[in-house]
Amino acid sequence: MSSITVSTTVDIDVDVELSDIDTSDLISELESRGVEGVDHAPALQAMFQALSLGQEDEALKLLRSYLCDCLGRVM
Repeated sequence: MSSITVSTTVDIDVDVELSDIDTSDLISELESRGVEGVDHAPALQAMFQALSLGQEDEALKLLRSYLCDCLGRVM
């Protein structure tokens, strides 16, 4: 017996005024979805350290990785 997997994407337009949304509501929603805050300091410190030591290639490698992580995209 074979199985078939079906995936569906639904786009919904909602008329929402962003000023009506409270920051604490957004934080609560993210926490309920299991999204935690991101600490950017270690990545930024590593880039700064590489630049301060004249290791531009390493700094660029760290920057590329950082941007991919933040944007969820691949270069």
